[in-house]
Amino acid sequence: EFSDWDVGPRYSLVRKLGHGSYGEVAEGVDNEEGGRRVAIKRILNVFEQEVDAKRIYREMFILRSLRHTEVIRLLDVVAPHDYDSFADLYLVFEYVDTDLYKLILSPQYLSNAHVQTFLYQMLVGLKHVHSAHVIHRDMKPANILLNEDCTLKICDFGLSRVVGPEHISRGCTGGGDGGSSDSDSGSDAAHPHAHPHAHTHAPFRHDEECERAHARPLSTGALPPALGRDTSVVEGGGAGGGGKGGGGGGGSPLPQQGQLRRQLTKHVVTRWYRAPELILLQDYTSAVDVWSLGCIFAELLSMQQESVARYQDRMPLFPGKSCFPLSVDAPTSYTDKLDQLNVIFDVIGTPCDDDVAALGEVKKYLKRLRPQKPRPLEDMYRAATPAALNLLRRMLQFNPARRITVAQALEHEYLAGVRHASKEAITVEAIPLDVENVPLAKPALKRAVYEEVLFYQRK
Repeated sequence: EFSDWDVGPRYSLVRKLGHGSYGEVAEGVDNEEGGRRVAIKRILNVFEQEVDAKRIYREMFILRSLRHTEVIRLLDVVAPHDYDSFADLYLVFEYVDTDLYKLILSPQYLSNAHVQTFLYQMLVGLKHVHSAHVIHRDMKPANILLNEDCTLKICDFGLSRVVGPEHISRGCTGGGDGGSSDSDSGSDAAHPHAHPHAHTHAPFRHDEECERAHARPLSTGALPPALGRDTSVVEGGGAGGGGKGGGGGGGSPLPQQGQLRRQLTKHVVTRWYRAPELILLQDYTSAVDVWSLGCIFAELLSMQQESVARYQDRMPLFPGKSCFPLSVDAPTSYTDKLDQLNVIFDVIGTPCDDDVAALGEVKKYLKRLRPQKPRPLEDMYRAATPAALNLLRRMLQFNPARRITVAQALEHEYLAGVRHASKEAITVEAIPLDVENVPLAKPALKRAVYEEVLFYQRK
């Protein structure tokens, strides 16, 4: 099945893990590193679409600079035989057990200590990312990779942007509230439906990381295999099957409504975690990542059994259906209860006049909405502590200027028992803005990507 793969003698291919419009991902073994397991992503005809090629280049450049335990590592890029024939990419990543998307769909339940441990690591990873002047822009459960020992990695930087310090919220490099608006199309076309990057050298063993937070390691049986996001979920079991064409055997019960909805709408899943300022096409800062992380935090809280008794009933916090640019000339969007903003306001309440005053034309839309009060989060997440709900509210502020920053969240009382000063130390320099200025012309893009390949050959 690997007759047309060209990864050279260093890597032995074991099995295919997933595929999509981006190409394929396979599990491999690094023969030069004692048989270390790796995940190899093959992207064919890299330079066929200039926009996708620039996205891939940006991700390679960013990952080269972001060396951190909470960020996925790009270990190697297989060298092409020559520059003229260079058309396909083989990216070699760490191998990680699963991702948060699959964990949420599994029968696994989390303790409060698990939630604290996961949230803390995500915040530490975001602090590192933002310190490099990078906004991730696509934080969602599928982009949080997990190991059984409770360590995690942020992955998929295909939609990320390298920005100036004025676009980074206070607390990382000390910026302002300005931002750069940009189109926000999804990254599914350029990235795997599963992130089977993996990890063999955990920064903390489970007895050091999980037990430090009084959290038990995750049950091996409850961790769904990292075989792709198209896995089917059946009652009484975790995710099964291996991507398209996989799935469980005949006679399995049908997925429950919440799980089925996740599977049927995964092409718009990014929208469920998108900050209001992105939906409204406003200028934005790194605060958009804090909003997304708040949405993920809410789903972690839903994994406490006292909050959602049946794992099949877990739902995203804001499972909207549509997420199109708003216009005062499109009255149908005002009453669409599944419109992403309406779903958000149903939980956090409609914004006050002060928060919409500077929004321009879209404030006409917002002022037409029926005023709503926030829903009591205590009723939604009955197992959550008051400190957890306080932090969640502060992460989900409509106005990004009022939203808690990563640095402030790390200082929050909810995380007091799991903090490690050494993990929070900033060890990365800002990535130069040059990465955003690479021309879209194919010759320049090919040269830029090739230079990234050569970086790994020179190591």
